[in-house]
Amino acid sequence: MALEKVKKVGNQSKVRIINKDVFKYNLNEADVIYLFLAPKPNERIRPKLENELKSTTRIVSNAFEIKGWNPLKVSEVLTPIEKDSKYSSLNIIYLYRMDKI
Repeated sequence: MALEKVKKVGNQSKVRIINKDVFKYNLNEADVIYLFLAPKPNERIRPKLENELKSTTRIVSNAFEIKGWNPLKVSEVLTPIEKDSKYSSLNIIYLYRMDKI
């Protein structure tokens, strides 16, 4: 689904989506990391991110903050529940950059 959205906006040459076990995959080349994890997994992955990511890497966390880090920005985003639905859910998005945490 994510790859379809990337193709739809024409960014496939700029985006690489990797669906792997994050704890076994080396993240040192990542420019952006998108997380949709609950608070406990966010706490568990934090040391790996701190050890492997470049200072300019951005981390986007959907719904849950990463404890101990200071977000650059927090945004509320309304997302339709279904295509063409009149109902939306409110998501909170936390944006971090490694050199600013």
